[in-house]
Amino acid sequence: MGRRVVGLSVRGDGVRVDLDTESPLLVDRVVVATGPWAGRLLREVGVEVPLRPVLQQVSYLGCAAGELLPCLVDGGDLDDAMLYALPTPGRGLKVGLEVPLRELDPDADDRDRSPSADLEALTSRRVSRILPGLDAAVTGSEVCTWTYGPDGRFVIDSALDGRVVFACGDSGEGFKFAPLVGEALADLAEGLGVGPDLAEFSMRRFGGTPPAPPSRMHIGR
Repeated sequence: MGRRVVGLSVRGDGVRVDLDTESPLLVDRVVVATGPWAGRLLREVGVEVPLRPVLQQVSYLGCAAGELLPCLVDGGDLDDAMLYALPTPGRGLKVGLEVPLRELDPDADDRDRSPSADLEALTSRRVSRILPGLDAAVTGSEVCTWTYGPDGRFVIDSALDGRVVFACGDSGEGFKFAPLVGEALADLAEGLGVGPDLAEFSMRRFGGTPPAPPSRMHIGR
């Protein structure tokens, strides 16, 4: 625990895991669920999954009425970026526009997580348009990391005869599905495979080379 993985490589029937401060580990199987770093680590063992790490901003509207609203999704067409909102007890309404703040190089020393005032203003205007009468003043914002997958959906699969198991490209939805994804990864690591409900998230759906992640996602992804 607390060690940084800096590289992966295939060694015989297993995988070598290079760490930043200790001798490498030689393991039978490795599970890669490293968010924005997954693309590089998988590439080192010959698995190509095009990923697009970005910084994404969410804002809070401090209006008390926001805590009484249901979760909602709006837009996602060619004219409007998708907006999602959900009540957050104690903070009002949490709102995000699927407009990346900027691209992210996960290996760069980039710790700037400053919110964008322009994006806050855009979010406020959009809420005022679709929820007229609601106080759309932004009272705070946060910036987090998203990793878009090739088609905006999870990629959950294994490679190299099961020696490398991976989940990536959650497109901002990984936390909500962590228990389910964790169970699927455990099954794959034990050689059990996954059920038909999760099989659609395998690399086989691309039928060859996965496409580059799109610049924006849409409802129904």
